[in-house]
Amino acid sequence: MLLYKLYGLSEGYELENQFCQDMAWGGLEETAVCLKWKEKEFPIPLTSGYMV
Repeated sequence: MLLYKLYGLSEGYELENQFCQDMAWGGLEETAVCLKWKEKEFPIPLTSGYMV
C-alpha cells in the first residue's frame, strides 16, 4: 500500500488510504489463499439472496 501512496505523491497526487488499500489487495482476490479464506468466512454464496 505504501508504494502506491509514494508513487502517487511522486506524480503529484494525494491518494486516499482506502484507494491504496484497494489497489494493493485487488490483485490478490482470486489467489488460492484468498479463495480458501472466502469459503471459510462466507460459506453461503453472497449471490444467493441471503442478506449478510
